[in-house]
Amino acid sequence: MRIIRKCALLLIENKKLLLSREFGDTRFLTVGGSFENGETDLQCLQRELEEEVGTKAKENTLKFLDEFVYTDGPQKIIHIRAYTGELEKKPVAAGEIEELKWFDRTELETTSTEILSEITKHKILPFLIQRGMV
Repeated sequence: MRIIRKCALLLIENKKLLLSREFGDTRFLTVGGSFENGETDLQCLQRELEEEVGTKAKENTLKFLDEFVYTDGPQKIIHIRAYTGELEKKPVAAGEIEELKWFDRTELETTSTEILSEITKHKILPFLIQRGMV
């Protein structure tokens, strides 16, 4: 069984969630990515933010939300340690990211898993809706 560990920033503004889509992919994912050897959550998150959206989070705004776990087929488990917070400046698609998009609750609820990652659709979205965040 392959276990994938990631850290993500659930950037929410005006009850909209920012998601990213990589070049060559059709699905939108949370902003963030996989840990490099020995990184803490915050080190991973700041590095991934700089790589994907061209800016870092304001450290004093970061708050741990939860860890989401999703089984993606019989051979893969994904763990995402999710934070909320604010960015130092406006995010822009950078590095491997082709597109950033703000999704409101209706879009999140009605968009299929062909467009939203399964962990976003089935784990993160219900968490955010239950707490009135989107």
